[in-house]
Amino acid sequence: MVTPVDLANSYARPGSAKRLRTVNGDRVGMDPLHVNIVRGVLAAGPHYGFNDGISDRGIISEAGASTLLTAMEALFFYDHKDVKTNGVWQYLYHQDTRQVPFMTAGGAIANGPTAGLVTYPCHYCGIILPEELIQVDHHKPQAYPGLSVLKLFHSFTTPAGVQLTTQMAHGHKNTQINAILGLHGGLTRVPVKARIFGAAWGEKAHTANLTARYSLTDTGKTVLTLIEMHYGGGTAHKLALNNLLNLVPACPKCNNAKRARRHAT
Repeated sequence: MVTPVDLANSYARPGSAKRLRTVNGDRVGMDPLHVNIVRGVLAAGPHYGFNDGISDRGIISEAGASTLLTAMEALFFYDHKDVKTNGVWQYLYHQDTRQVPFMTAGGAIANGPTAGLVTYPCHYCGIILPEELIQVDHHKPQAYPGLSVLKLFHSFTTPAGVQLTTQMAHGHKNTQINAILGLHGGLTRVPVKARIFGAAWGEKAHTANLTARYSLTDTGKTVLTLIEMHYGGGTAHKLALNNLLNLVPACPKCNNAKRARRHAT
């Protein structure tokens, strides 16, 4: 949990990272403006933002920032494989006890244990595997960690409803962030993509829509900088990569084939 006092203390800590951050070249780096975020205090309370030499931009209240960082932190796993223990993730990705066929010593095909086995369908091709054999894939790959940051930010707004990326959240998971966080009920399961098993992976065409989806707003840049300031430089990548929103169940075939793709399709 991140409190307003925590953020204020991090800001006051000598050497804390206050230089404005953004995502450049699929990684978090310094914003071209080369300015620092600033903590200000108004009648409404403390806030953070930056000035481009003409006007104040990217303003978010200290209370709003602490609420937002707490929500992002709640979906983080130190070991990405531990997401298998999360009930929300289990429900989203169709974990269930199912009958699995086994071959007997005599060569016949029969169902396994009477009670069935805990299984998941692969998010990509839909093949159903026992939980022990399903892998946890980083939907936005580890080779491009900045993309996972943008995916995480695409799913959230500030408590005041300000977007962190220039396009609103879309998709079966990103649009139900409040349900995932337990702020209201009504979770909807994420459908599998039903790709042909073993089909080659390509790259999505670069479109204006894709650019908008993966571009930070000024407020997004402030929040990204606060993450680096509070947790330490370089932590935004791990916070986003090992986030429930970036983790999906995958069979080894799909996971290995997709691994090097920037925008897999």
